[in-house]
Amino acid sequence: MLSKVPARFVGGSMEQRLLTISQAAQYLAISRSFLYRLIQRGELRPVYIGRVPRIDRADLDALVDRLRGEREVDGEGNHA
Repeated sequence: MLSKVPARFVGGSMEQRLLTISQAAQYLAISRSFLYRLIQRGELRPVYIGRVPRIDRADLDALVDRLRGEREVDGEGNHA
């Protein structure tokens, strides 16, 4: 039966646009609880399919870019 599933989706591939909470946490190399904190703080907005939250991979990439930008500003002598 698995042969009918496209290879990119076998095993929850990171090529999917919408990721589960666990996949999103793994993508960022953080814990699920920290990912939920990011959601609670409004730094990430989940997409709900029914009652199940999903995270858009583009939002994860944007978060990383924002954090990288903040880090670069801090590295220029400004302190957080």
